[in-house]
Amino acid sequence: MYEDSDESAVFERLAQIQNYRTRFASLFDVLVAEQLDTLPLDGPWVEVGAGDGFFSAHLVARRPDGIMLTEPTKHGVDVLQRRFPGCAIVRCGTTAHSKHIQDA
Repeated sequence: MYEDSDESAVFERLAQIQNYRTRFASLFDVLVAEQLDTLPLDGPWVEVGAGDGFFSAHLVARRPDGIMLTEPTKHGVDVLQRRFPGCAIVRCGTTAHSKHIQDA
């Protein structure tokens, strides 16, 4: 129960900062697009700690396949699975990522 309440609190906070994110969304979109255009298309793109999928949306829009999202919380994985049903989503912390990437 304790873990669930902690996870929920994190995602409630992310929802609260959405208004803050929105103020900078157009500039963020341009900067991210410029950077994503420089990445190679071979191999998977992996987002470590995808959270609520704010950045993930940019990855998925650019490359609908070949994306792996990782998130250590059960709540976050549930959110990501609803938002990005076609993506590979792995629940793991940073020390477990290398094995999952190798298996992709």
